[in-house]
Amino acid sequence: MKFKKINNEEELKELMTETNDFHDGVINSVKYRSGSTGYCGGTCPFDSLARADVLIEGICGGIDVVLRFDKVKRINIVPIKEDYSTNIFDALLIIKNGLFIFSPFCDVKDEMDNNSTYIISEKLSYIIKKSKKTR
Repeated sequence: MKFKKINNEEELKELMTETNDFHDGVINSVKYRSGSTGYCGGTCPFDSLARADVLIEGICGGIDVVLRFDKVKRINIVPIKEDYSTNIFDALLIIKNGLFIFSPFCDVKDEMDNNSTYIISEKLSYIIKKSKKTR
């Protein structure tokens, strides 16, 4: 499967409609790759890749989605409290000032803080697939 790139607000809206705004899904994993390496005759501390893949499983309608954020500008992950549901009910995924902003719990508005989970990136692409798991 090939990732589909989001180029504008209309394509972003199509993604959100197709995935039911990620409703009832849960974030299974977040994988970040910086692109930095220590194996080029010395360290190469440059985040040339800055990529985050987010796997959201169990979305209403029986689908899973992988969101791929490229050229990540900021990523903040806060675990959910043990006595609280991890289901996504009201996700935020917008384009603002040319950047993609994602928060699974719609708790990020204008101010970014360390109490919220969010990703800000220059690019976004995705893959939608039929869920292999059932609840």
